[in-house]
Amino acid sequence: MSKSTGPPSSNVFQAASPSPTISTPASSSVDQAIRVLYGHSIAKELLQADCSGEVEDSKSGTWKATAHFTTPVYQAKKMIFLLFINRA
Repeated sequence: MSKSTGPPSSNVFQAASPSPTISTPASSSVDQAIRVLYGHSIAKELLQADCSGEVEDSKSGTWKATAHFTTPVYQAKKMIFLLFINRA
């Protein structure tokens, strides 16, 4: 099993699979998972924003979103954009 190149401190391994497997502790928060996968430098600059609203033409009627992003102080050599959409 060889370790693939990836973010520092990540648990990314390849073993005859077309895509890497990423593992974080099940009980970790989003901030803790980001720290494990991308390192301390990005985790210490994280901000969080929560928003919600109502949808007039929907059966559920409401939506909510949580965003995690870095402060303007954080500088990286390359930009990483991750988007996860979960339906509740």
